[in-house]
Amino acid sequence: DGFYTKPDFTGRFKCLEFDTQIQTNSEGFRDSEFDVNDKVILSLGDSMTFGHGVEQDETYSDVLEEYVGPKEFAVYNIGVPGYSLREYIKQLNEYLPRFDVRVAVVALYEGNDVQENCGILNRAEFVGETRKGIGKVKDLLKRLYIVPFVEPLLLNIVDIGDSLTTSKQFYLIDEPENVKECNNALKENMRTIKDMTSLHNSE
Repeated sequence: DGFYTKPDFTGRFKCLEFDTQIQTNSEGFRDSEFDVNDKVILSLGDSMTFGHGVEQDETYSDVLEEYVGPKEFAVYNIGVPGYSLREYIKQLNEYLPRFDVRVAVVALYEGNDVQENCGILNRAEFVGETRKGIGKVKDLLKRLYIVPFVEPLLLNIVDIGDSLTTSKQFYLIDEPENVKECNNALKENMRTIKDMTSLHNSE
């Protein structure tokens, strides 16, 4: 179940911002072929790990492999655009037993990973009608992943009153229940990832 990047795919990812070559291996990842004899640093993440907007040798996985030395460790980039912690756990279930993974690196993007992990945000939720003026701005904000998550916190910190901004609880935030549940889900999944890697003598 779920979605995956295609194995043995070659093509170009073109948009107004960039034009990059995309090539996947037989596992469906943007990397060279994997070898069971490698000592592996496993790199998990979404489009940022995949390398959105950069060439393959510019991804942080390739840069890290060059830094540590490819003869010492192979850094496997298994990043998939749109993935979050739930998918990373599934990937670890599959790849930890298959390879000699010494270190697992989990890259989190605060713009959407935390919220998607616990279902606060829905990627398919869009505003139906296009409005103009301030309505257009509000509709755009509704599409941004971070806004529904941060808005309750900002309302609790910032009070637009007699002064421009007044701190209510600068260090202690009374978080809404859905934010508390989301943070707890994040911690639980991170503990799961830590336990899984420990069982396989990985870090």
